[in-house]
Amino acid sequence: MRGARAPTKLPAVERLNALDASFLQLETDAAHMHVGWLSVLEPGPAGPLDVGRLMTQVESRLDHVPRFGQRLMWPSSVLDPWWVEDAAFDPRAHVQTVGRRWPPSRADAARRCDEFLSRRLDRDRPLWELLVVPRTRSGEAVLAGKVHHAMVDGVAAVELGALLFDVSDGAEGGAGGAWSRRPAPPSLERLALRAAAELAHDPLRAARTAVHAGLAPRQTVQTVATVGRAARSVAGDLLGRPAPPSLLNRPIGPRRAVITARVPLAALNEVKLRLGVKLNDVVLALAAGALRRLALDVGEPLAELRAMVPVNTRDGATPAAPAGNRIAFAFVGLPLGEPRGVRRAELLAERMAAIKRDGSIAAADALMRSLGALPAPLRAQLARAAAGPRVYNLVISNVPGPRVPLFAAGAPVREIYPVIPLSEGHALSLGVLTYDGHAHFAWHADPEAL
Repeated sequence: MRGARAPTKLPAVERLNALDASFLQLETDAAHMHVGWLSVLEPGPAGPLDVGRLMTQVESRLDHVPRFGQRLMWPSSVLDPWWVEDAAFDPRAHVQTVGRRWPPSRADAARRCDEFLSRRLDRDRPLWELLVVPRTRSGEAVLAGKVHHAMVDGVAAVELGALLFDVSDGAEGGAGGAWSRRPAPPSLERLALRAAAELAHDPLRAARTAVHAGLAPRQTVQTVATVGRAARSVAGDLLGRPAPPSLLNRPIGPRRAVITARVPLAALNEVKLRLGVKLNDVVLALAAGALRRLALDVGEPLAELRAMVPVNTRDGATPAAPAGNRIAFAFVGLPLGEPRGVRRAELLAERMAAIKRDGSIAAADALMRSLGALPAPLRAQLARAAAGPRVYNLVISNVPGPRVPLFAAGAPVREIYPVIPLSEGHALSLGVLTYDGHAHFAWHADPEAL
């Protein structure tokens, strides 16, 4: 949601942190690491969505999200990538419009969105895209977006996506002025020198880079041992009790499909207050109920599936549209064997409270921060192991969204659904966003694997 703040300032050249880089390392041709969203818009006062006005809004607000004008550059094969300015950046090349002449049906629009989410982002340019369907046959517009997880986490993706929107339908789209042209990025040689200079001021990073180059094998052992001790404190119990086998954990391909549902928030809050639990506990209980029905339908045992739940680690001082990921992870068992929804919510409330008490979320956060002590290839191996089906069965992400109605180029935004990426071996994820009195559920799946 657009506010009256000055454009965000980011360095023109900035190295990715370990967590952000790990999402690049997890990405394959089948497992796309972009966070997405789908929005359904009502017709505005002037009819179908005004694509020209929307583009003016996007361009006028790009200085508030400068990462959207940056691309990746690798100074060498043994160093992490950097964000650099993209001098060839053209925002209109990142926006695809379909159905302008022949409005599609809602089903056709949904299929176009699925195809859009099935395509991997091009790493040679800024890592985001928008899809606009100005009008369907039933009158609504559809707006979809995707941003690489290396740029943002779920909370930041909502905030960044909300920069497209207004809190009124007034014609204020160009109030932010034109976007600033990007300067030329440094040459590969200059970036390598910059990276080398940074290493010279950071003995730990210099040591681990030498480790990967094969110059200090003894330090390899010491570094891995140090981070390994931190990892065991978090993951030892998980790997000692691997997530159960499930139809959710199969080899996946690139194709994606999204199934959505919209639930009045008042109904969920009534359950929350009656049971004395948190809204997230109710959401997890609903997810467990849906997975229980799926297991019963296909004749799969009612195993206690393990969900990985991202936890926001931002504090109140974080900027409104931050760059990068600020998340840790909680792992919770979903009681599929419990037939009563109320009891499932109570069990999940007890489990989430225990996870917060035992310090495992803080330990996971500390482990994420310590990953920078590892050479990139070793970190990639650890990231792939941590994101594997032995550790968890699916991701469930619940993100609070705007409480007030939003507008895009004058059109009221009726629905917003978050789309959570699938890593290798995971055929299903669930994203939940609360917005304007409703909880929006989006099941994201590989339809050929399920």
